Amino acid sequence: MPTQSFRGAKIKTGTGGSGSLGGTGGRGGDVDSGNRNSGKQDFGNSTIVTGHGGSAGRSWRLWGGRGGRGGDIGSNSIGDTDQDFSNADMETGHGGHAGTGGIGGRGGDIGSGNQ
Repeated sequence: MPTQSFRGAKIKTGTGGSGSLGGTGGRGGDVDSGNRNSGKQDFGNSTIVTGHGGSAGRSWRLWGGRGGRGGDIGSNSIGDTDQDFSNADMETGHGGHAGTGGIGGRGGDIGSGNQ
């Protein structure tokens, strides 16, 4: 199994872009998520902040824009995964703001949805 070490790292991913008028905001960046057979993921003593979801486009004429989703940390990986988050300082991205009459984006996850 591969090993991915982020021990002692300081990582910050980008924020999702804003949506156009009535559009959906972009998703914030992930850290070490969505891998297959990732093996050991070592986040010990690291500082990780994922990107916030982008705000939806706002217009008084175009309703229903949705905020983007915040970024994840170590989530949605498939296969045997051993994660070490000891002494890590982590913050996932906030969901983006909704447009007029829309829905705000969902915040990011940490170590969720792994199989």
